[in-house]
Amino acid sequence: MKVSENLLLDTYHLLQLARETALAQGNAERAERLSPVVNELRNLVIQNREPPSAQPTGIMSGQDFQTLLSITSRSSSLPVQGSPNQERYQAVLAMAAANMNETDIARHLGMTLEEVRTLLQIAQPRSTHSME
Repeated sequence: MKVSENLLLDTYHLLQLARETALAQGNAERAERLSPVVNELRNLVIQNREPPSAQPTGIMSGQDFQTLLSITSRSSSLPVQGSPNQERYQAVLAMAAANMNETDIARHLGMTLEEVRTLLQIAQPRSTHSME
């Protein structure tokens, strides 16, 4: 059973007030007995505020999607990290690495086929061309 966040917070405040009142009245023994309870309630309040870490379900739990996600999380060779263009570039690379064809990548990301091809060409290692 999940306890209401407001109820938990109110209980924490009430016990904290009781502890501080005991200290103000010179009853250190009572304040000392309340301290572990107040600390535990504080931890519960903090835990209750943290969003639960949900495990992916459905298509997002599949191995292919997780592979794609891990590839996009890796850093790439573009100089500006974290920009929207960087994210699109990483998404294109990840989809290509997951054997998605260029047309599907373009359709999925709302890009032109030429944009996708250009980004994939940028990602290819540069070969040295000899002058003849």
